[in-house]
Amino acid sequence: MAQKRTKIVCTIGPSSHTAEMLTKLVTEGMDVCRLNFSHGTHEDHAKLIGLIREVSKATGKPLALLADLQGPKIRVGKIGDGIELVAGNEVIFTSEATSVDATKLIPVTYPNLHEDVKPGQRLLLDDGLLEVQVTKVEGIHVHCTVIVGGLLKSSKGLNLPETETKISAIPDKDREDVEFGVQQNVDFFALSFVRKAEDVRELRTLIEAAEKKHNIINDVPTKIIVKIEKPEAVRAMDEIIEAADGVMVARGDLGIEMPAEKVPFIQKQLIERCLEVGKPVIVATQMLASMIRNPRATRAEGSETANAVG
Repeated sequence: MAQKRTKIVCTIGPSSHTAEMLTKLVTEGMDVCRLNFSHGTHEDHAKLIGLIREVSKATGKPLALLADLQGPKIRVGKIGDGIELVAGNEVIFTSEATSVDATKLIPVTYPNLHEDVKPGQRLLLDDGLLEVQVTKVEGIHVHCTVIVGGLLKSSKGLNLPETETKISAIPDKDREDVEFGVQQNVDFFALSFVRKAEDVRELRTLIEAAEKKHNIINDVPTKIIVKIEKPEAVRAMDEIIEAADGVMVARGDLGIEMPAEKVPFIQKQLIERCLEVGKPVIVATQMLASMIRNPRATRAEGSETANAVG
């Protein structure tokens, strides 16, 4: 009987942008290089891709390239040195990307925020560290009461766990990144904040159009990995898995959008479904996170990693 082998996906951040460090990662078992297209320019990514391929050739180890698209991420606009949100106080968000006085009106990058949210719904900021609740909507202004306070800084993420948005699944930036990734012959695209199977089919159409435009013919088709991180995606997981080539359990945003206690169950469910249909599944976010500061993983992390694999 053939033996299964778990693959290791490594995010290549700034500290890994050298041949020496990439070679060390290969030696320790890296199989896939994840490029985070939320950061960096196309020029930056092209240089890194070239370096990865040089290291792959020098070590004799095939390395797959996974281009992780930013997706329709909603962020806070520019607010200077930040704003202290105090529990019980009112804050007002504006659907305009900029604000004359950010201490009174906090700008966000989503122009339809005021159309989508409703009184009573929660908004989560900065990876869920801050929480506000909508009290009323007046024009393009969304009035909220602070539930969990703290310092809010520019460009922090804004999650709408109880809101169905009209935001495009594949924004303009992602469309440009898809064309760039196709030209670079990446092996995988990761689709962020997928909500339905149609999002996957739309991305596949974009990939095929870019390949045709640039006359690129691959022996192995470019694959799509869907990142499950929205409640809508969990509800439509079967249709999404069928449309995709693989799945990433993106526990970071999933744990913000849904109660954290549900994430382990959803993870097991996704792994089981993928194994049933023979599609790869990646468990991501906070894998061995304590090792950023400590030389050894915790016992809990060791058990959690083994649980994800087996």
